[in-house]
Amino acid sequence: TKAHLGKKITAKLVDGCGGNSCWSTIFVEDKLPPQSLCQDIVLPCDKLDQYTGPFESDNCGSPITTKLVNETITPLQCDEDFVKFIDRSYQATDAAGNKSAICNMRISLERADMSLLDFPHSLMMSNDSALICKSFPLDEYGNPAPSFTGVPTLAGKPIYPNSNPICNLYVGYSDEVFDNIGCATKIFRSWVVVEEHCSVSNYFRFNQIIEITDTVAPVITPLPNQIVSTNGSDICE
Repeated sequence: TKAHLGKKITAKLVDGCGGNSCWSTIFVEDKLPPQSLCQDIVLPCDKLDQYTGPFESDNCGSPITTKLVNETITPLQCDEDFVKFIDRSYQATDAAGNKSAICNMRISLERADMSLLDFPHSLMMSNDSALICKSFPLDEYGNPAPSFTGVPTLAGKPIYPNSNPICNLYVGYSDEVFDNIGCATKIFRSWVVVEEHCSVSNYFRFNQIIEITDTVAPVITPLPNQIVSTNGSDICE
């Protein structure tokens, strides 16, 4: 059993007929390889990074290491349902170093479900979410960073700044800044998500409004006390 693995065990063998017996020392080792159960699967394209490999089992219940030994990606330019076929070969190794036979499988990646696309909310004084000046990180253009103000998501997963080329998705934004509008700076952030499919680019656009206000009163730093005297003339000492 697993409890005896790597141990020497003294065993006694008894003849059931004559009662004769003998003793021997047995060293318990794991010589059987783990088993990999590969099968073709279908995944949403945005879930590929969550797939950890096929199911494996080991006769001794030891930890198993799974290795991806080969991968071939076949883009599907105009398939209505899938964006790519990914053919993979896996091999499992148990704690004793036994290796499984290489198993092969195909992962069919579904097109992104754009109905699960969400854009970040606007940040405005009207909904008490406006930004306070100098309280946020900046992007390379000196405007509020999307990491702070929100980014588009697909099925709840951010797709910016690392857009998902596996899904043929590309994401970007541009800002138009208006200063001193109603005691606030307003930024119209235009987001665009592009799905490349066949020879067509499907565009999904959204305008996020970001307002920046100053609601923090200034602070006057107290001046040190000073003593001023006069000598009775026009000149102060």
